[in-house]
Amino acid sequence: MVDAEYDHGRTIAIPEVSIEPADDLASIERRVMHAECKLFIETIRKIATGALPLPL
Repeated sequence: MVDAEYDHGRTIAIPEVSIEPADDLASIERRVMHAECKLFIETIRKIATGALPLPL
């Protein structure tokens, strides 16, 4: 959850991303971005359906 303080709000979802031995910074960044986008949609859906009630 976003609040007035930088990097302070309550965490409501965390994506899990694997890191492979051959990964470099760019490949990890792409994998994290993909996971975050998917997680964002899933989290909004949970809020909209009441599966994740707000406020926390």
